Amino acid sequence: MKHEVLSKSGDKQAVWIEVPKAQWDIHFFERPFQQVGFPRLLFRYTVYQKRVTNISVFAVKEDMALEEGMKLYQFPYSNVHPSGSVCTGRVVIPEFR
Repeated sequence: MKHEVLSKSGDKQAVWIEVPKAQWDIHFFERPFQQVGFPRLLFRYTVYQKRVTNISVFAVKEDMALEEGMKLYQFPYSNVHPSGSVCTGRVVIPEFR
């Protein structure tokens, strides 16, 4: 996990979280799928004034150490834009306390 302060006042921040390669049970349009393979993932949550304002997700090559400037890959889900930004639809993420 990595934490960055993105503004001088400290009210805009980013948190990076690495998730190892794994298999998970998922639901897609209410249809269950078991043990779906997921690559190693890197999530970035941007927080502004105690609210998540952006979520991004990227796939990472399995055997590479994480380092600044490394190549990140698009996660192949329909709600993930080529920039890595995740469309959460109408989901409202609650404010932090």
